[in-house]
Amino acid sequence: MKTMASNSELPSLVMAPVDCPVCGAKTAAQADKRCKANQDTSVKGQCMMASQDDEGNFVMPTAESYAAFEKGFAAFIGQ
Repeated sequence: MKTMASNSELPSLVMAPVDCPVCGAKTAAQADKRCKANQDTSVKGQCMMASQDDEGNFVMPTAESYAAFEKGFAAFIGQ
């Protein structure tokens, strides 16, 4: 019988700073001036959908940490 990993064994995602692919903003405050100003007001700016850290900087998981998380998650669900 295959044992599933526990939730506590899932690797943490390591976040790294990223720039908005649309306007180059590094923070939500910059995006509010750059991205939103150049888009239809009924549509949320592309970069405004990115994750932010506590200081308002845009961040994404590193490729390595995301791969490790996916592998851990597959073990968690028993694949």
